Amino acid sequence: MSGAVTAAFVGLAAPIMGAFLNVSGGPAMLLAGVLVGVTRPERQRAFVDSTESVLATDLRKDLWIKNWKLSAAQLPIAIRAVLLSVFSVRPVSNALEYYRSILWSAASTLAHRRLRLPNEFLSAEVLLSYDGHTFVLNRESQFGYYLCFTEPRTTSFMRARHGGTFLDLGANCGQYAIPLASNFRHVVALEPNPIAANLLRRNLALNGISNVEVLEEAVTAHSESITLFEGRWLSTWGVKPSRTGGRMIKVPSTTLTQLLDTYGPVDLLKIDIEGSERDVVREAESHLATVACVVLETLSREVVQTLVKAGFRLTFLESWWRPRENILAFRASA
Repeated sequence: MSGAVTAAFVGLAAPIMGAFLNVSGGPAMLLAGVLVGVTRPERQRAFVDSTESVLATDLRKDLWIKNWKLSAAQLPIAIRAVLLSVFSVRPVSNALEYYRSILWSAASTLAHRRLRLPNEFLSAEVLLSYDGHTFVLNRESQFGYYLCFTEPRTTSFMRARHGGTFLDLGANCGQYAIPLASNFRHVVALEPNPIAANLLRRNLALNGISNVEVLEEAVTAHSESITLFEGRWLSTWGVKPSRTGGRMIKVPSTTLTQLLDTYGPVDLLKIDIEGSERDVVREAESHLATVACVVLETLSREVVQTLVKAGFRLTFLESWWRPRENILAFRASA
């Protein structure tokens, strides 16, 4: 990237920081420049047993963004996302469209203090190269899915795992299934949203990946068809009615027990299924012995209690950017 473009984006980051942190001029430029150096993935660190701390935590207070309004606490993540988008990503097609969408996204977020993502400003599809993989970016696919910029510690941990089977519940467009395909002999990616599943298949084809099995099914406590309600993003479609008043679709579903019976033993299980974690984990409690490690997003105390009862130890996957990104459930030998 040219020095002029680099200067433009660092210059754009500076007033955003100033607006939120009351820092202006040279100090803001210095802070923005420092952030350029931290766009690399989080360094892998050993995890420790924090089971008692996790059990004692009110998980419902971990809502780091409310109504997509940004505060000073979330500002580093927003700035990091801009810098990652500029310095770590290479547009394979429609480069001008890509950079234009980032500029509009940053400017609109600054003006309204409300998170606006680059895909909202796209008028044409873009192919991106990031971390050795190629992804489709369009108005349906949220850019942050690919960068994983809100959960760098989780990304670092998961990408360091290897084994036989990775079971990805809520695979979306493939932000984990694609990079982890080379780490596991078999990846099973469940994504009930047909729009996201189509993008996932396109991304797999672009990267020549053949060991990922895509299942267009929801995971619930009962194996039956369910109604999926549209969310603001592809990742927020779920079984609970949303405030968007958008589309509703019928999709088939399966249970975690059925999946573990078919694909177990599982070396890594990721669960991100928009609020259905409690019923899904509870239904499969007697089969969790076939799972070595679980990474999940949940606000339910019952979920963590079920995991402890099943013999897991717990800790938070945390980063400087975002405390308590996700919960890691592991066994002593994991």
